[in-house]
Amino acid sequence: SITGVNSEWWYSVGDYTVSANWISAGSATVDLTTGAATGTVTFANPIIIPVGATYAFHVINSATIQYTNGTGTPGSSVWASDGNLTITEGHGCAGFGTLDFSPRNWNGSVNYSTGASASYVWSNGDTTEDISNLNPGIYSVAVTDCQGCTASDTFIVLANPIPGCTDPLAVNYNPAANVDDGSCFLPVDGCTDPLAVNYNPLANTDDGTCLVCVGSITAPWTEDFDIYTSGSTDFSGNGWYNDSIHDDWEWTVDANGTGSFGTGPGNDISGGGNYIYTETSGAGSNKTANANSVCVNTSNLTTPNIRFSYHMFGTTMGTLELVVDDVVVWSQSGNLGDQWLQAQVPLPSDTNVLIQFRGLTGTSFTSDMALDQIIVDDGLTAGCTDPTANNYNVLALIDDGSCTYNVGCTDPGASNYDPIATVDDGSCTYACIVADSLEGFEGTTTGRWFNSSTNNVGSTAGNQGWRINSGATGSGGTGPSAASQGLQYIYVEASGSQAGQTAEISLCVDLANWTSPMMYWDYHMFGAGMGTLDVDVSTDGGSTWTNEWSLSGDQGNLWQYAILDLSSYSGVVDVRFNLTINPAPAGAFTFQSDAALDDIGFSEFAPIPVFGCIDPLALNTDPLANTDDGSCVYPCALNLVYSSMLTDFNKAECSFEISNDSGQVVYTSPALSGGGSILVNDSICLPDGCYTLTLLDSGNDGWVAGNLGNVTLTDGAGAALAYGQMFFGNSVSYSFTAGVCQAAILGCTDSTSSNYDPLANVDDGSCCVDGCTDPLAFNFDSLATCDDGSCAPFVFGCTDAAAINFYPGANTDDGSCIYVGCTDPTAANYNPLATINDGSCTYFSCSDPVPTGVAVNWTTDTKAEITWDNMNVSTCLVDKYFVRYRVDNLDGTYGPWVTKSGGAGNGLCNFGLNTTVKRLQFLTSATTYQVKVKAFYCGNTSSSYSSPVSFTTGSDCPPMTNLTVSTFNNNYAKARFQWDSTGAYVFARVALRVDTVAAAWQTAGGFGVNYPTLEVNKFGLQQGESYRAQGRTFCDPNITSYRSFWTSPIFWTQPGQLPIRGEGGTTINNLDVYPNPSRDIFNVTFVAEDIQNLEVRVINVVGEVVYTEALEQFVGEYTKQIDLTDNSKGVYFLEITTNSGVVNKKLIIQ
Repeated sequence: SITGVNSEWWYSVGDYTVSANWISAGSATVDLTTGAATGTVTFANPIIIPVGATYAFHVINSATIQYTNGTGTPGSSVWASDGNLTITEGHGCAGFGTLDFSPRNWNGSVNYSTGASASYVWSNGDTTEDISNLNPGIYSVAVTDCQGCTASDTFIVLANPIPGCTDPLAVNYNPAANVDDGSCFLPVDGCTDPLAVNYNPLANTDDGTCLVCVGSITAPWTEDFDIYTSGSTDFSGNGWYNDSIHDDWEWTVDANGTGSFGTGPGNDISGGGNYIYTETSGAGSNKTANANSVCVNTSNLTTPNIRFSYHMFGTTMGTLELVVDDVVVWSQSGNLGDQWLQAQVPLPSDTNVLIQFRGLTGTSFTSDMALDQIIVDDGLTAGCTDPTANNYNVLALIDDGSCTYNVGCTDPGASNYDPIATVDDGSCTYACIVADSLEGFEGTTTGRWFNSSTNNVGSTAGNQGWRINSGATGSGGTGPSAASQGLQYIYVEASGSQAGQTAEISLCVDLANWTSPMMYWDYHMFGAGMGTLDVDVSTDGGSTWTNEWSLSGDQGNLWQYAILDLSSYSGVVDVRFNLTINPAPAGAFTFQSDAALDDIGFSEFAPIPVFGCIDPLALNTDPLANTDDGSCVYPCALNLVYSSMLTDFNKAECSFEISNDSGQVVYTSPALSGGGSILVNDSICLPDGCYTLTLLDSGNDGWVAGNLGNVTLTDGAGAALAYGQMFFGNSVSYSFTAGVCQAAILGCTDSTSSNYDPLANVDDGSCCVDGCTDPLAFNFDSLATCDDGSCAPFVFGCTDAAAINFYPGANTDDGSCIYVGCTDPTAANYNPLATINDGSCTYFSCSDPVPTGVAVNWTTDTKAEITWDNMNVSTCLVDKYFVRYRVDNLDGTYGPWVTKSGGAGNGLCNFGLNTTVKRLQFLTSATTYQVKVKAFYCGNTSSSYSSPVSFTTGSDCPPMTNLTVSTFNNNYAKARFQWDSTGAYVFARVALRVDTVAAAWQTAGGFGVNYPTLEVNKFGLQQGESYRAQGRTFCDPNITSYRSFWTSPIFWTQPGQLPIRGEGGTTINNLDVYPNPSRDIFNVTFVAEDIQNLEVRVINVVGEVVYTEALEQFVGEYTKQIDLTDNSKGVYFLEITTNSGVVNKKLIIQ
């Protein structure tokens, strides 16, 4: 079949077989169907045929129309019909447009189109096509064509016609015209000044927007604003000025920081100079500030560009636009952080270019945007300047924002780890923690801890949660200076924060494998503006949270340790840390709230940290320590140098240092304070080399006050290495040698480098990093400094071995891979990668069965767990479920249906959804519900809802009432709690703590007290200590969320005198107990500074004494091994009674 083919047609007047005179009939479109009785040739314009003429037609065509017709060869010569086609005018028309013909002999009928012989009948009786010399009035005409078709129209003739524009809205409206002559043109607003940069040649009405640049300057041209006065709005000396006509705010010259906190730069781009900025305090918000240039002549530049530095820091930052000749060519919006950024934008080559910076300020004072270093020249080489990007351009000098990266999960411990990803996109997923674990944050991610998407602390967009850090944080007076253990920790950067903002990080824990699960962590909360750190637990996937630990305010510049008992929970829970920024107290700021976390662990028993040196290679390794405190001391394997410093009587002014032959200080003597003379001895381990001893005097008067001071350095054999004195001034130096002093030979000292110099003893940084240094090569190594000849060219092709056009020689995939498979998305085996259908598609033949086995596993007062059968079979794969429930009022009326998702698959239907359980939450207690389930199957079909199943939620768990506490004068460590109840429950729990902020909670009675017992004893309390307690009841032994609310707290103080716990206020010092925990023997040591009577006791948690010793008139050091072999495992207390009070220490027998 041939359709829609353009052809060139010809005809001949007369018998073409006798004398052919071919005349072009023009182009036509051929529609020819193989085997059809007739075909159609349609001419774009009718052919005028003289009356009675005889025609023959043929076509000169290309080889694309394959059919034989009369004489001639198809595609190469004139094809002629095998007979004359005589067309006789029979309707009075002289044109035709469509020729029907047989596909084999071309003889057929002719369909005529309208020609010139139409008839006309006017309302005034005329029958001509046109009428004239008419009187005013209304005239109508009826037209009949040669085929009998009719049409009509009506015309109005006016008296004394006045042609013109009759539209009152037109610019050239003529109120006297009564005949519109089509000359109207409507107003076009715009700039009508041909000299303006925004001149609109189509405008006929000037709207006052014309921009005419003032003055002129020829590029290249630079402005850094350093010559202007800070605080001035006049910076017009070099071609820039405030546009006071078209804006409502102004740019201001400034240096050394704007006047508002949390916005604007602290200095200019180069340091120490000026910049211009928008001051948004007061009335400066929601304004427009324009900085205009004079006319810039860029015609002498080869590649005109404008390059500038900009600063957009602040939580309410607005928009900065670059406008060239009234066209916005560049724009940035929002908070971009406290940093100077650089941009480069092409300019037109012209003699009069108008450049504008338009600042659209934000909604509040934190919108101080700034500009500096505006340069118009030929521009720098632009490209991707990030070495980690896929398209890093080593030649680029300015980043153009084109960098591309392999993004994905970069954590090898995650279930979706992507080994080729170089930028983590936060997509890592992890299974719940199921065994003992410890997270020290020593990697590049926060591991299984996830930042919440709602985090909003601070002003750095995209980085407002918990982040990994090493060393100190970026703010003074807050945050740690180092990790608790290792090198890294996580913290919240509170700079730019506001009260009420939060930072949340959480993870999932499956508690099934622990009997008494414990959570423990190190925390650091230092800062006068410190907020509140909470630890919350969720049993419903994060919908609701229960607070289990909370601490607020400045806790000092130190790492501290906390433990949380999770034994009241079971199954899968989510645990989160949540920092809330509080209003800063007087004299403090919210940025002083950099809270930090480290070493977060889960285990059966929380480890008790024993600090000390844990390195077995150190001289002072402590076998009992499990937490390194940085105190390790190591033997010197090099040159041990001993120092002896005797100061004069102004010892606070005296110090010395030792530096190597590179000028690097390798030792500084300890800082001294106060007056008087002192002898200070120390040692240092030095490698072979040449050194300088320098004596320093901060008073600039030498070491001569009272006596002549000096420093002596000796080696391990006692031989003097250096001796120095200072008679005047503030410093004096002496040279000495440790071991062998060898002259420096510079070169590469790395034996693995290709340019290793075996004679060099001082590395000069010249060592090669071998690799491909050609940035155009496939294997270009941006870190390589020496080319090793390994460069390989890019070889493009399909690199996927699964594709049918896989090219093993390719090293760069060009996207050409072709895959075969089922391409039908509705098929059961649809392959989304396939581009060629191989006929393998199979389809679901699913009868859409209604879910069966709908039942209720359990209910509480506000929750219910619904279950149903797995509806997956080979012919029916489940894509998702819907669960609907409603209140049954038990009177024939119901509440509205509420629909919840019962789970959804991945959408690919390569396997069925196996979910068969849905937990409903936030139900009403003691209420009857109906529930039903619907299945959606792969192939876009679904079942009906199942028949409703009824269930009734439990009543509210009866609350504990009248909670009281009793103490015992014969046992200061004991308290008894009693309470009443309004109904039956399963067990009750009493929680208590010392009545101080952030004290750790503990429970009375362990897991709980079973009903109907209404009391419980608590042992091991501290005499004289004040406590608080609260109680609640639980109505299900397995579902701890089925419980009452906590009672109001009760407060009491244990009888007896509160012991003195610190060492500084007692008459004993240096109390130490080790090992602790222990299986049997504890070593106890302390020093009694005064003669006194002491009593040493060990008591158990119920107050029984298991060991006692009396020390009469004791003074000095006490060392004793206390054997507790015959005692059961658990917690004990060492109690030492002194003249000044009691000192306690907890002991743990494992």
